Amino acid sequence: MGSNKSTEDKVKLFPRDAEEFSIKLQNEMFERVGKKVEVMIYGDGAFKDPIGKIWELADPVVSPGYTKGLEGVPNEVKLKYLADNNFAHLSGEELKQAIREHIKNI
Repeated sequence: MGSNKSTEDKVKLFPRDAEEFSIKLQNEMFERVGKKVEVMIYGDGAFKDPIGKIWELADPVVSPGYTKGLEGVPNEVKLKYLADNNFAHLSGEELKQAIREHIKNI
């Protein structure tokens, strides 16, 4: 599905049946340590900033396998976007405070 050149003589590949692999790994972790963890197999990625709506794309398939607990909409903010756009008129302590308040109100 995808690969990344790791070194001059190594290539990293996604596992076969990535979704099945992620579920099996989740189950094995629960059996070993008694904790439910979410598992995601991903490449270099893509991320859509929910505020700025900026897509960063690298792989044609970003996450070929993951456990169901990861489904949904992300709730992240890109600090650089806020500083460069929403609060471009601020600097120093005023900028820090404005970003803190923005995050509190999400």
